[in-house]
Amino acid sequence: ASFNAGVAFTRASVGYVHAIAHQFGALYHTPHGMANAMVLPYILDFYRAGCTDAFADLAIAAGFGSKGDSPDVLADQFVQGTKDLIRDLEIPGFVKGLSASRVAEIAERAINEAHGDTFQFSASPMQYLLDTGYPVPIYMTQQQCESIVAKFVDPSANSTSKL
Repeated sequence: ASFNAGVAFTRASVGYVHAIAHQFGALYHTPHGMANAMVLPYILDFYRAGCTDAFADLAIAAGFGSKGDSPDVLADQFVQGTKDLIRDLEIPGFVKGLSASRVAEIAERAINEAHGDTFQFSASPMQYLLDTGYPVPIYMTQQQCESIVAKFVDPSANSTSKL
């Protein structure tokens, strides 16, 4: 079952979702499933332009549209349908305790994880060679990741707080 789940995650291109969610869990104890649900709509928005056909197919499969709709309309319906589901499930919109001062650090950690830049060759040659990162349909920059992570800043967090 674990192998099949790994194959499914790899084929679904959820690398950035998981990389950001892992940081929220590691630093703020956000449950992994919850963190993934929080991040998913923002990554779908990021992927939208490059994944029109795949998102159109998913919209039909999820019942968000019909085959008569254009791929662009269907892709938009898929992204919006996912956002609506997240809202209906009352998934939190911020990470408790996350301050703006931590956004760059979290984004850097997430990008390193997603791109396979976690290990230094000199420290661990084998881990360096095996850390290939996550498959993603569109490559994200540090700045793009920061703009997504910033959406989860806790409105009540002090921007100078360490956590």
